[in-house]
Amino acid sequence: MSEPRELELKLEVGPKQLARLRTHMAKTLGEPAARKQLNSVYFDTPDQTLRNEGLSLRLRSAGGKVVQTVKRADNGPGIGLFDRSEWETEVAGEELDPAAAAETPLKKLLGRDGVGRLQPMFSVEVERTTWEVESDAASIEVALDAGTIASDGTGRMIAELELELKRGSAADLFALARGLESAGSLKIGIFPKSEYGYLLASGGKRPEFHKAEAVKLRRGTPTADAVAAIIRACIRHFRLNEAGVVEARRMEALHQARVAIRRLRSALSLFKDLLADPESQRIRELLRGFSSHLGEARNLDVYLARAEAPEEGQPEPDPDWIAKLRADREAAYDRVAKAFASKRYRGLMLDLLAWAEDGAWRKAEDARLARPVEELAAAILDKRRRRVRRRGRDLAGIDAEARHQVRIEAKKLRYAAEFFSGLVEGKKDKKRLKAFLSATEHLQEALGELNDFETAKALHADHAEEGTLALEAVLDEESREQELLEAAVAAHSSFSDKKPFWRDFA
Repeated sequence: MSEPRELELKLEVGPKQLARLRTHMAKTLGEPAARKQLNSVYFDTPDQTLRNEGLSLRLRSAGGKVVQTVKRADNGPGIGLFDRSEWETEVAGEELDPAAAAETPLKKLLGRDGVGRLQPMFSVEVERTTWEVESDAASIEVALDAGTIASDGTGRMIAELELELKRGSAADLFALARGLESAGSLKIGIFPKSEYGYLLASGGKRPEFHKAEAVKLRRGTPTADAVAAIIRACIRHFRLNEAGVVEARRMEALHQARVAIRRLRSALSLFKDLLADPESQRIRELLRGFSSHLGEARNLDVYLARAEAPEEGQPEPDPDWIAKLRADREAAYDRVAKAFASKRYRGLMLDLLAWAEDGAWRKAEDARLARPVEELAAAILDKRRRRVRRRGRDLAGIDAEARHQVRIEAKKLRYAAEFFSGLVEGKKDKKRLKAFLSATEHLQEALGELNDFETAKALHADHAEEGTLALEAVLDEESREQELLEAAVAAHSSFSDKKPFWRDFA
């Protein structure tokens, strides 16, 4: 039995790019070292105990041998770069071997007779073509997998490129990945194969949108590792919603994709002092550009939803005007889809992940990078809380732009609180965390309503035609604006009264 760590970069290969990628790799990497058929069966309990604990268990048949493998995702859900512990044992036959799991997390999790509860969940059959890329600095195994994942008679095609580091650094992985990406539309992988299998086992229907997942931070984690984990979580949140935006054109998927970019930009702002290298500025500018594409489509989503469902007592909107709004929305989504399909976007995602893992900022001689993240978290949360309380003291007396800035600060504070929520330990502080997040979100939403009101007025001026009264009740009633303002003032007062949950961090 072995217990190595596995550092692996996964890239998704589009069906149309597979043949071109094979040709490119044959030219650039030479003849493959091996080709073989891999047939794997994944096991779990009926209630998916292993999956819920970040574990996977499989039996893989290849070349007349059967290997039982347990893998553990030590840092929660991955994105592109998967850093996992693994335990491999060659077994006799095609049945699970409880003895082979004796020195793995599997035994402790399932108990003395828990292996008996395991059942096949799905199978994976792929042809694997491998190359061994060697240099003085690194040794990397490149594997191109193409085949199918199946569960209960349903299946899906899969094609992915895996770059596994045998020797060297993460920088070597990304350098090779950039060279291969030029052959086709390769995207950072969202899931290991097992997650696609679980999707099929659960019915095969993907959620229409994905909210942000919790960042699994622990006290004592070096700040540099914590920052990288937060950036990875934001990239994953964004990629999980990409299909919902481009393929299904779901309003909520686009909203969540936009939230993911905002969270990412907020993270770069929160840690700005630590991320001061030349690459960070280029990344910020590119993210700002993608955010503007999403913002245009999002504004039209909100405006169109209100126009199509007028409040009671309002006249029905002009059908031709609604048709024009829908066409404008589709055009905005077309621009988003074009941006997502661009080489610039794919390069940004890969560069962003590489920068988080091995950027110049991580090599800086800054003692703060090695300090426990909870120390920095307390300072960040204190600073951001003071800023929101101070700038929002006179919401009724400041203009719309100033209120919008308070909203932005409230967002950054909320995101920071969510990023660091895993550091909260005591029951009392967890209760304070819940209350603090609720009050901050309420303030953000109240200010968001005011901002949407201002945005709707601007869009109405751009899109309204003579005789159109679709949003009259929303746009020209001063009482509505006053009502929203009073709600925001009350929300700020409630927020200001909430006690910090981070007092024992530092």
